[in-house]
Amino acid sequence: MTLNELALRLHRMYFQAEEGQAVTNIHLFGIKYANEIAECCASPAEIVRLSGNPESYTREVSKGIRLASRVSITRDPFPDG
Repeated sequence: MTLNELALRLHRMYFQAEEGQAVTNIHLFGIKYANEIAECCASPAEIVRLSGNPESYTREVSKGIRLASRVSITRDPFPDG
């Protein structure tokens, strides 16, 4: 997955989130796409910047990436990205 594809998915997950779930979806993005982020060699900061989200969400994506090896997604509100 390319940097632009990851940024677009993050954008959608944030801006199409149910009310009150936007930041949760930022974490979910990091969990769901941790491997793709690593394979793409893109930094969370680059992805956040391209997605149009505030720079402060870089920390939230990073939290999701760290959680990825410890959790599993049981209900994905964004199955297609």
